[in-house]
Amino acid sequence: MPSPTKGPRLGGGPAHERLILANLATALFEHDAITTTEAKAKRLRPLAERLVTFAKRGDLHARRRVMTVVRDKSVVHRLFVEIAPDMAAREGGYTRIVKISARKGDNAPMAVIELVREPVSAKPKRAVVSEAEGATKRAAKDKAKADKAAAPAAEPQDAPVADAPVEDAPVVEAPVADAPVEDAPVAEAPVAEAPVAEVEDTPSASVVADLADAEPVAATQAAGISAPVDAAPAAAEAAPAEATESGAAPAAELPAGAVAANADGSAPEGYSVKGNADSGLYHVPGSQWYDATEAEFWFVDAAAAEAAGFKPAGGAAKQQVQDAPVAFVEAEYGKGSAEPTADGSAPAGHDIKGNKDSMLYHVPGSQWYDATEAEVWFDSTDAAEAAGFQPAGGAAKQHVDDEA
Repeated sequence: MPSPTKGPRLGGGPAHERLILANLATALFEHDAITTTEAKAKRLRPLAERLVTFAKRGDLHARRRVMTVVRDKSVVHRLFVEIAPDMAAREGGYTRIVKISARKGDNAPMAVIELVREPVSAKPKRAVVSEAEGATKRAAKDKAKADKAAAPAAEPQDAPVADAPVEDAPVVEAPVADAPVEDAPVAEAPVAEAPVAEVEDTPSASVVADLADAEPVAATQAAGISAPVDAAPAAAEAAPAEATESGAAPAAELPAGAVAANADGSAPEGYSVKGNADSGLYHVPGSQWYDATEAEFWFVDAAAAEAAGFKPAGGAAKQQVQDAPVAFVEAEYGKGSAEPTADGSAPAGHDIKGNKDSMLYHVPGSQWYDATEAEVWFDSTDAAEAAGFQPAGGAAKQHVDDEA
């Protein structure tokens, strides 16, 4: 027997192996995740991802190709209607294998293979890492600038002390050249520096004392301390302004048309659509993730959420957008036909079921109507027959009112 091309062969032969993989794929698409041996999970992955690729095409030929592997029509319908839209933005990598503890008894290595149905992140992982690194570098530069700005502020107090010895050095050399003038420069140099240092610290006190009898404003202006006096009220006025702005910041962060949740986290009256700030998605009541989502904003309807820049989680079909309802999506069979809705129910005004494999239609109340899963819907028997469909069991079985 020729050696297998991909790992060890499963089962007792090629036909048995195909059946095993087909059953595993059917269970995976039905339950989203299954537990099996590591060898079977690795052999199942390429087959399952190939079937998902067919489902993303969505045409009739792709559906028939999938039906050659997955025989359960309900599972095929779920693959094309529910799973494929979640994978629309994902370019490959539709499954995930997670190794778990070995099986008791034979110690076989086990694994969980599951479908990756989470929304694709808007930013690549590398972009997020580079953005974080850039923020760290900017913070380091800001800290270095702050340290440099703080260093000169402390230097002016030590500057006069450092300058005094520098000016004394030439004075020591001067006596060597001019002996008679030795006493005068040495005595005058400290005297000349001392008043300069004292003028910076004491003039305001002396001037204020001289102008004690003058008006307070004139005295402070003459002393050169009007700026600190005026700065205090300005700082006092700036503090409330900053407090007001900081208090108004949360309100400014609310998108247009959105309101914050109540104190207990419930929805405000008249607001039922949840919005998530991190993902930029909104959820309408009854949608898949509505109950599990903690609302950061609330909107009146889906139109208000979209006007604020939010997108429907999982697409408009998943959210069952009520503001822009689509009565039906015309199918490939022309006027009077419609595709099934997201939940498999009949579109508005279309109650006749059609089966694409058998090319038969069923009217409400007929023998096999309830047991038939509609692949296309028609609004009348004339539309079904115009599309090439025949009444299942004949016109008498279908109770066709037009011909009765």
